[in-house]
Amino acid sequence: MRAIWLVILTACSLNVDYTGTNYQCNPDGSCPPDFECQDMVCVPTDPVPPACSQDVSSGAAHACAVRNDGTVWCWGANSSGQLGDGTVTDSDVPVQVASVMKAVKVGAGDQSSCALTEAGEVFCWGSNGSGQLGDGTNTDNRTPVQVRDVSGAKQLTVGAAHACVLKSDNTIACWGSNQDGQIGDGSTTARNSPTAAMIGAARSVTAGSDITCAVLMDGTPQCWGENNDGELGVGDANPHPMPTT
Repeated sequence: MRAIWLVILTACSLNVDYTGTNYQCNPDGSCPPDFECQDMVCVPTDPVPPACSQDVSSGAAHACAVRNDGTVWCWGANSSGQLGDGTVTDSDVPVQVASVMKAVKVGAGDQSSCALTEAGEVFCWGSNGSGQLGDGTNTDNRTPVQVRDVSGAKQLTVGAAHACVLKSDNTIACWGSNQDGQIGDGSTTARNSPTAAMIGAARSVTAGSDITCAVLMDGTPQCWGENNDGELGVGDANPHPMPTT
């Protein structure tokens, strides 16, 4: 048992040694073994050890992960601030998303990202031309902003430029791009704050590029949005702005 515990500590040394410090370098620029100081942040050296992540999501040209301490880190393209570190500088190593703590899930879109916290709140950052940050504006943000009117959310999913949550009452709310009806409210109007999908009680939700699907409490799957290639599975190739079995 002791040997197993030592292996766990070694594999998770970044998380164990630097919990609560945002993995900053020591004042003298030093870091734990197998890490080096870059811009006053300890990053892994080769070979890269596991970083103890609990969730990961990839977008068009960037990706984000949630570490076991609840911090969120992103890397890749950053032209719209989708890395969430307050810059528009691309990064080939993970950079910490500003201000988001106690996260449990993360979702990466084309040029935006969102995170779900333990409290069921959602924060998003990056491109916002279609309202995909859900804060009631269409202004891009390089650091996270809180999605309006979402609390107690159980699931988060992010498409190309829209996002959805499964709420505590088993309803689904979506926001962002809606040109193909991927919000599910019967319209093709973009929404910059969460809007209820016209669907019954659900137990899960997932978003594709411009589509959304959910499983109802009775196990029935329903989908809505773009359907050029029949991706909704409803027997035609027409977009559906309402959930369809």
